[in-house]
Amino acid sequence: MKINTPKQKKKRFILVVLIFIIVVAGGLLAYFAINNNDLSDGDNKNPSTEQNKDTEIGNDIGDEKNNDNEKPVNDPQNGTSDSSPKINGVITSANVSGNTLAIRTQIDELLSDGTCLLTLSNGANLVTKTSDIINSATTSSCYGFDIPTSELTKGLWQINITIKSGDRTGIIKGEVRL
Repeated sequence: MKINTPKQKKKRFILVVLIFIIVVAGGLLAYFAINNNDLSDGDNKNPSTEQNKDTEIGNDIGDEKNNDNEKPVNDPQNGTSDSSPKINGVITSANVSGNTLAIRTQIDELLSDGTCLLTLSNGANLVTKTSDIINSATTSSCYGFDIPTSELTKGLWQINITIKSGDRTGIIKGEVRL
C-alpha cells in the first residue's frame, strides 16, 4: 500500500496545472495560426492553382474586366455609379472526380442569402447552373456546382460565377482544362 504524502500531492497538482497550461497555450497558438492564415488568404489576389488528374484551374478574383472599348463598370460620368460594395471571393477548387466536374467557392464575407450563377464557356459551348449561398461561421460559399462531364467537351473552359445578395453583386472568374 502506497501512502500519499503532502509533498507528493503538491507535485501531482503542479504537474496537472503545467499540463493544463501547455494544452491551453497549444490551443491558443493553433487558433491564432489558423486565423492568421485566413486573413492572409483573403488578401491574396492570385491564389495558387490546384491540379487533380488532367484538370487545371486558374482564378481571377474581383469585378468584371473591362476592355478599352467598354465603359468602366463603376463610372459616375457614364451613369453607371454603383455605391454598393462588391462581393469578393475565390474558386477554391475545380476538379474532375469520376464523371463530374466539381466547382467550389469561398465568399470573403458572411451573407444572409443570395444566389450564385455559374457560366462555363468554351467557344460556342455554354453551360449554366445556379445554386444558393450557404454560410459557415465567418464566410459564405456557393452551395457548389457538380457538372456531369458528359455536358462538357475537352479543352479550356472559362469559369464565370456571378454572386448576388440583395442589391450587391460580385464576379469570380477562373478557368479549368478538361
